[in-house]
Amino acid sequence: MDVLLHIINVSCKFNAVREYLLKFYCIKSKNNTNINKKIKQVKGKTVPGINFPTISPTA
Repeated sequence: MDVLLHIINVSCKFNAVREYLLKFYCIKSKNNTNINKKIKQVKGKTVPGINFPTISPTA
């Protein structure tokens, strides 16, 4: 799932679109607070070595 976040961060040139996709991703995730903190760290640049929590299909 970190690949999805990478694509969102790199490919979305419009901030509003990127924010919407990140919010949608967070809503889908059980682990909201953790992933929100990590997204804030990553915002605007990619940081190698950060493992985002994966979303289980049973969520």
